[in-house]
Amino acid sequence: MINITTNSDNVKPIKVLTAENYVLSAKYLKILLSKNGDIQYLGNAESEIEIKQYLSNWNADILLLDIELPGFEAEETMNFFRETYPQLKVIIYSDFDSDSSSLSKLIKLGACGYITKDADHHKISEAVKIAYSGSTSFETQLGSKIKTKVLESFFNIQH
Repeated sequence: MINITTNSDNVKPIKVLTAENYVLSAKYLKILLSKNGDIQYLGNAESEIEIKQYLSNWNADILLLDIELPGFEAEETMNFFRETYPQLKVIIYSDFDSDSSSLSKLIKLGACGYITKDADHHKISEAVKIAYSGSTSFETQLGSKIKTKVLESFFNIQH
C-alpha cells in the first residue's frame, strides 16, 4: 500500500493527462485530480488525436485512458506511446468491465493499470501514485483476472 500524503515544496507533482470523452466524467477527474497536492492535472483529451497533441506540448507522467475514445486503435496507440513517450505510464480508466481479452491485450502492450470509472476517488489517486512509482495497479476482480491472464501468458503457464 502506498502512503498518500500531501505534496511538500520539494516534491515534484505527478503530471496527469486524462483522456475521456464523456463531459461529466472528465469534469469529475479534473476536480478529483486538481484537489490532490501530489498531482498536477494537465488537461483532458477527447480523442486519440488530442492525446498526441497534449503529449507533444506537455511532459505527462501518467495518462488515464478511456479505451472507448473515438479513433482509439489499441495496438497502434500503445506502441506509439511506448516508442515516443517511454516514460509515460498508461492506466486504463473504463467502465468496460466485461471484455477481459481487450483489456489484457492493452496490459500486454504496456498499460500499467486498470481502474473502473465507478472507483472511489481515493482509489483513482492511489492508482496514479502506484503507477508513478513504477508498480502496477489493478482495481476490481476483472483487473485481477487480467493481471493473472497476462502473467500466465508471459510465463507460458497452462492450466
